[in-house]
Amino acid sequence: MPRKYTKKKKTTKSSASKTQEKEMIFADGKAAEDRHKLACDIEEILGTTPSNPFGTTSASVFEEKLSGMNLTQMQELAVKASVFPSGNKTTLKNKLKKDFVQRYGKTERESNFVSQAEAPIASADSGLAEKIKDILENS
Repeated sequence: MPRKYTKKKKTTKSSASKTQEKEMIFADGKAAEDRHKLACDIEEILGTTPSNPFGTTSASVFEEKLSGMNLTQMQELAVKASVFPSGNKTTLKNKLKKDFVQRYGKTERESNFVSQAEAPIASADSGLAEKIKDILENS
């Protein structure tokens, strides 16, 4: 079977595209700062400043609020708090609690936890305490 030979077509750039200059974006941060300031000004005008989606910063109030919610209300709260609203009621409740703890600190159960203090290495009555004191004073 004989081979077919084809000629390649040469493409030429138009003179209009050669004269056009592309706008270059530099990574100096000046343009980004201007856009950020403009966005902040627009948010202030519209009154859409970020707020607390949970409605409280108190862990006990939040847990009471969660206990009185049904699944649909929890899903709405999850969307406001930017948590993916999937799973059953228990799973979603745990997700919301975890996000609340990450943003606003400990839950009520964790804040009531008392850790036991460790005993000192050397008691004041022992001779070891006096040796340690002498070493620290001389150094």
